[in-house]
Amino acid sequence: MVEFYSILSSPLTIVLGTISLLYIFRKNIINWFVKSLMLELHNEQKKRRPKRIILVRHGNSIANNNYDILQHTPDNKIVLSEKGIEQAKEAGKRLKKLLGNESIQFYVSPYKRTRQTYEYILESLKDNLSDCIISPAIREQEYGNLQSDMDKQFEDQKHVGVFFYRFKDGESGSDVHARISIFLQYLFRRILAIDYQSWDNIIIVSHELTLKFFMMNFLNLPVKEYENIKGLKNAEFWVIEKNEFGKYKVKDDIFIKKEEENN
Repeated sequence: MVEFYSILSSPLTIVLGTISLLYIFRKNIINWFVKSLMLELHNEQKKRRPKRIILVRHGNSIANNNYDILQHTPDNKIVLSEKGIEQAKEAGKRLKKLLGNESIQFYVSPYKRTRQTYEYILESLKDNLSDCIISPAIREQEYGNLQSDMDKQFEDQKHVGVFFYRFKDGESGSDVHARISIFLQYLFRRILAIDYQSWDNIIIVSHELTLKFFMMNFLNLPVKEYENIKGLKNAEFWVIEKNEFGKYKVKDDIFIKKEEENN
């Protein structure tokens, strides 16, 4: 009996027994190891995400004051008005107060008014480490090359709806929604890439409707929610902030309240 217990407690028996158990439960052990590894990787990826994603609408443009300009000047060449320049500078000051000296990566629509807004914002952020990517994916909805019959088209849009109405020689809201969905995938692929340089903040300078569709995609909202999202005023911005768990939360109230609908 003593010899039997001696055999059971011998190092060789313990090793063989351990190997046998590992073999029997190998699938469970491998699954546990893979899940633990993936969870740890996911948590590390969350840490690399920027603290904030900030959506900025461009400042007031000359077309905001006189829409007839678009009959002879392409939308992508519309510049900021004097009011819009001051709005962009003020937005820069507000962003500086929020961000301090944190690093920033900008994504900017290629349209003239958005690039100008970025440049005037940057005047207050000269001391911040920054980078800028001009991205066509976040351009304005295309209404057509030179817009001569827009009053009628906007009337037609009311019957069809912003999301589904397609402008002559232009895009529907659905088209913008689709390319913003692709842009979001591209953005987070970049953030998760091994060689990604981590930034404290990402700031997207774009257009009102484009940013509304960004928020719809980001929050995974259904089409019917579009009408319930507020429009950003010129040079206003929304802040999406990362919490202690690495998840993002919209810091601003982006939805229209009932009393606002009645006014």
